[in-house]
Amino acid sequence: MYAAVASLIAEARRHPAGEPYRVVWATHGTRDANSLGQEARRQLLRALRIERLSDTVRILKGSGRTHSTGAYYAQFKWPKDTSVYVVSHAHLPLLLAPSRLPHYEKFMSGVDLVVIDEDPLDSLVYSLGEEPGGLTPAWIQWNEAIPSTPGTISQALLQVMQQVLLDEVPEDELVVVEHPITGVTAKSLTGRPFWTRFRATLPGAPDWARFQETLQAAIKAQAPDDIVPGEVVEAMREDFAASSVTSSNSQRFGVVWEQGKPISVRFRANVLRTLRGDSPPILVLDAYADAAAGQYQAVFRQHRVKFKQDWHIHRKNLLDGDQEPRRKHLLGEIGELTSRHKAGTLVLSYREVTNRLRLTRFQPEWTARLKPPSTLVWGPAPGFRSIEFAYWFAGRGVNAYRGRHVVALHPPAKPSLYQEHFLAAIEPHSATRRERMARHLRVTELLQMLHRGRQTTFEPGDPDRPRVITVFDLDKFDKGLGDSGWLSVTEYAPLRPFTKWAKRPHQPEAVLALSCELLKVYGGVPHLCLVVLGLYTPRPAEAKMLPFVEAAMLSHSRSSTPLLSTWQGALQPLYAEFGEYKPATGVQVSRVLDIFKRAPELSHLQPVQVVLPTKLGGGRSRVYAEDKEAARAAMFKLTGYDCHVF
Repeated sequence: MYAAVASLIAEARRHPAGEPYRVVWATHGTRDANSLGQEARRQLLRALRIERLSDTVRILKGSGRTHSTGAYYAQFKWPKDTSVYVVSHAHLPLLLAPSRLPHYEKFMSGVDLVVIDEDPLDSLVYSLGEEPGGLTPAWIQWNEAIPSTPGTISQALLQVMQQVLLDEVPEDELVVVEHPITGVTAKSLTGRPFWTRFRATLPGAPDWARFQETLQAAIKAQAPDDIVPGEVVEAMREDFAASSVTSSNSQRFGVVWEQGKPISVRFRANVLRTLRGDSPPILVLDAYADAAAGQYQAVFRQHRVKFKQDWHIHRKNLLDGDQEPRRKHLLGEIGELTSRHKAGTLVLSYREVTNRLRLTRFQPEWTARLKPPSTLVWGPAPGFRSIEFAYWFAGRGVNAYRGRHVVALHPPAKPSLYQEHFLAAIEPHSATRRERMARHLRVTELLQMLHRGRQTTFEPGDPDRPRVITVFDLDKFDKGLGDSGWLSVTEYAPLRPFTKWAKRPHQPEAVLALSCELLKVYGGVPHLCLVVLGLYTPRPAEAKMLPFVEAAMLSHSRSSTPLLSTWQGALQPLYAEFGEYKPATGVQVSRVLDIFKRAPELSHLQPVQVVLPTKLGGGRSRVYAEDKEAARAAMFKLTGYDCHVF
């Protein structure tokens, strides 16, 4: 597409009239070096140079990235050398609004084409009440009542919110959703139940103009730069009028709160921004656009929407606490995977997870094989990081990670009430269409982000072909995805062995590997050695022996046993090899023997009791050996004492 746009610009330049051809190119983000906006700028410049054009491609900064309001508005002009402006999706409702500020109006008057790279939906819906604050009962009482009586709409909303606070709204009138990660229960009064209660408490004719002022004042107290668009009140007036004629089920408005938090009760709205119908041609680049979903027909309802599907398309809470063992296991596995792949790995998760996993204190958990932990010395460029991070809903279309493995720790998930609230801005009256659209958006986000490594641009069998790995069940995420034709799924074979569903998933594998080496050194497997290596907890009699046994093990030749050679009295090198394992009790001999049965060289060993010499503290322990003589010889080689066996 970059080449096609450059070709249009070049053709216009070569025309006798020589009129400039100007393009607005909109992407999710433009700020970060790896953002799709920055990538688009580089690609467009390259395409223009191929066309032998010296034109400039500029990035239009957001208001928060300029030093003043004047500097922000000063950007909205077309220098003679500029053919393309790259903007963020957030600018679209400003640039395509029916009524525009003079700066936007003048800027757009010379535009010939608008290209929207990836789905812009999140930027085209205006939402109120997603977070606590805004128009709340307290705000109405303290701000609207001074110096006069609250407006009629505010009074009605206050009454409805007080009904919620007094628990007067029956459960069957509410939408109740539990957040899958935090467990917080969100409740929403919306649709027909909301409008019925709102109309019943309205003390007079709705004062829409005053309510616009009220909303703006309430939102400004929370977000000073936010401007409530006129479409919000206009849409509310439309739904209110419909509720007087029919039992309106529009879910664009309502009251929302978190269970058990009275202070969180607030007014909410989700309204689709209106786009002007006389805009320049708009081209949306969305590889997963689906006419049946109805999304683009609703978003661009002032336009005639066509779908072109004959273009070539390449198909594509692990924090602290009780999930610590799982986190360490996954980071170790990803580190192992990365150490074998020159291009590195892209890790996908939620933003708070990726921010956490970037911390220096987690780097050793990516395994000691990455030295230093997150940088491979043979990386393709200076500053190359072997492990990069991205989070859902913030990286579609980015090509900076081509060739990397992609590992998704969690499936993409929108807020609990996204389907009921946000998508009501597009489909206010149809729960079925909202559900279908939510599924489409969820699946396309997954496919888009899993394709960041651009696996399909590598031939099967190519050693550089990246892998795509999900650390969750795709069938549970979406049952029909496996049969969609977009992907084929096989079970991942771990590089670091572990025992599924075990309390200590890495410990059995470590027992097997280290026992094989101990057998090679001593001719048997002294249980004391397994205790020293952190595989089992010591009994009181054994605890006295541990310093002596550790010193003896360190003094013996281990050149033929690579794992024991890396161990120098500290367990960290073994954790790097197997993953961090926790010791088992070792009291039940049968469980140890069950592990031994998995290795041919260990399966024939039997437990032999040994009496420790008095000079070493006395007591008993055991050796796993072929027979008593082999056990006796093993203990002699380990301790230098002839131990009694039975």
